[in-house]
Amino acid sequence: MKQEKIKVSLIVPVYNAQEYLSETLECIVNQTLKEIEIILVDDGSKDNSGKICDEYSKKDQRIRVFHQENHGMCASRNFGISIAEGEYIAFADNDDLLDKDFLKDNYELAVKTNADLVKFGRKTIYINEKGEKRGEETRKFEKIIIDRNHIKKKYFEIQKTGALNGVWDGLYKKKMLQECGIKFHEEFRYGFEDALFCREIMPYVNKIVFNDKVYYYHYIRETYSASAKFNDSALDKYKNACELEMKVWEKLGIDREENGDKELEIANEYLVPILFMLTDKSCRYTWKRKKDYLNKLQNYEGFQFELTKEKVKKMKIKNRNQSIIIKMFQNRKYTLILYIAKVYKYLIDRKLKRGVR
Repeated sequence: MKQEKIKVSLIVPVYNAQEYLSETLECIVNQTLKEIEIILVDDGSKDNSGKICDEYSKKDQRIRVFHQENHGMCASRNFGISIAEGEYIAFADNDDLLDKDFLKDNYELAVKTNADLVKFGRKTIYINEKGEKRGEETRKFEKIIIDRNHIKKKYFEIQKTGALNGVWDGLYKKKMLQECGIKFHEEFRYGFEDALFCREIMPYVNKIVFNDKVYYYHYIRETYSASAKFNDSALDKYKNACELEMKVWEKLGIDREENGDKELEIANEYLVPILFMLTDKSCRYTWKRKKDYLNKLQNYEGFQFELTKEKVKKMKIKNRNQSIIIKMFQNRKYTLILYIAKVYKYLIDRKLKRGVR
């Protein structure tokens, strides 16, 4: 029997997750909010994931299962959005865990405040190749409401909190998504698609509400995560994403000249990850190819830094290491910058192995 009103549509792309999927689905079917639909998109799994989805759908009529050829997580999410019937839309990965009140609390907050977007806390758990926990990191927000008139002014503050990095830590009004027409970029199959989606909808959000509690437990597994793997497309995603972010700034009316000290934010989001990927042990590029890539990067608007002494001074106060990297990149000191990035990455990885808190 069809429900009269679906409050939330929860979209879960599924791919080769038989080891984790059942535990994730148990968290979902046992949500305290009952008026939901669960959209499972089996994206051409080669293991028993599709079968597990079908078994759960037989036990719970709220579950809708769709099997398709492998098109990637973004395509699966876009398909889920296109058929969703809920007032709000939520996302979950097929190997993560959710608090039982994940949907109930945030749906009630969204309705109470008439929010287009609700963001809430999450805990990230890092798992190494042996399946061992390397560390964890908890991100929480202050309880606050930001309306459309202040989103432009506070965009960088919002971004700095990490609220625009993932989609599974949010609740999105379906009407808003339909009206703005923003979709996940299906060409981004190696991470960062979440961040782009969150940032591209910001010019269309009338009200964003932050919940100060943690509801979502996100697992990053070295053997499983798409964003943990290196290849040419994974590297280019940061370059392409930076260009798209510049368009978001334009739609929000953010003038880069008037916000000249934002180079550090660009470096933190796009340049430093590129350097980390180029210095990772999985990268087989020669030193010449790495330097050629960085040299070509200078042709893209997002990576053209106009640094004054005053800007450099401000950046050093915020993050000395990154300010040095930006300055050397601008001066095309590629060999040195790659060496510094390698050391910087090593120090971060060592800290992570000791356990992130």
